[in-house]
Amino acid sequence: MKKVALLLLCLCISACAGHTWEDPGNSRMISNNCFDASIEPSPSYPKGFNSLLLKVKNKTDKDLTIDWNRSFYIRGEATNGGIDYMDRCHVGKKEPGIVFPRGSFATYVYPEVFVVEEWRGCDHEYLPVGDNGVMLSVMCEEKEIREKMNVRIRPK
Repeated sequence: MKKVALLLLCLCISACAGHTWEDPGNSRMISNNCFDASIEPSPSYPKGFNSLLLKVKNKTDKDLTIDWNRSFYIRGEATNGGIDYMDRCHVGKKEPGIVFPRGSFATYVYPEVFVVEEWRGCDHEYLPVGDNGVMLSVMCEEKEIREKMNVRIRPK
């Protein structure tokens, strides 16, 4: 009887595992003369993912500036609002992020469209099944570079 109960518990846990993700067309990473960047859904909860881990590596000898006010969440093939970073629940103008020369930067980004106000501040709903991504705006050597990264979330 204990073995049957343990087997049922294992099946329930694996059935609740929810979602996984894939990199359609190798589009979750970008590389140009100024920086390398990537996204991946994270963290993984039983019901899915509520953020994207954004990583940026500066390939230059000058500071890079991430313009959060001109960076957007992408749902499918269209932008769908801004992105919140570092779980700060921003709803207004955001300070730029700096990536030092030859340095790296990583943060979780959350689509503002999924920010939910709560008594203790805010929370973030899960990313929907399908294509989710980021349109990243970076200032490099006084020029704006906009790059799109995408992942696909699917049920297990």
